[in-house]
Amino acid sequence: MKLQENIQRIRSIINESEDFTSKEVKKKKGVLFHNLITIDPFVNPQDKRKVKLKPFHLIVGENSGTIFDVFNTDEIAGLKKEDYLEFIEKNKSEKKNGFIAGLTNVYEGQTFLFINNERFNGLEKEGLISHECLHLARYLITFLDNSDIDFKDKKWWEKTKFTDIKDNNEELFAETLERCVDVMFTKLKKFI
Repeated sequence: MKLQENIQRIRSIINESEDFTSKEVKKKKGVLFHNLITIDPFVNPQDKRKVKLKPFHLIVGENSGTIFDVFNTDEIAGLKKEDYLEFIEKNKSEKKNGFIAGLTNVYEGQTFLFINNERFNGLEKEGLISHECLHLARYLITFLDNSDIDFKDKKWWEKTKFTDIKDNNEELFAETLERCVDVMFTKLKKFI
């Protein structure tokens, strides 16, 4: 049984509705899907505290270059648009090898999960989704635990203690990861 079918089966068993809200963001060139996602607050099963995660952008682009256009920049997460253009000139396509398959990061204080649809169609989708959602869960929990991050500081990440999976937060990681994966399979059905 595929992961998406499992999620739907579990939802029907517990009769749950979506545990997030989604707001469409105006699409730019090459963007196939762009929503701002807010996961509903939930109770951490381990310590019973209420968890309210920061919203994130879920974006699907035609190709790797789309992410630069989404944020109107020539560099994101250390990746440069000029390097992407060289990659495409050399490879002509991203079906077998993408400059970016998926990317989860932060740009000017905005957390995002980006999927390159051209490469996504040539991959085992559940693997990429799980991979990116793990990164996303780590960012969301880090920002939950460090609400005073100054994103105007260009090197904010050097001063931030990123959350690690440890015994005292493993349940929070699991709960957050499950919710991130649920968002992906619910919102991106037409791409999967």
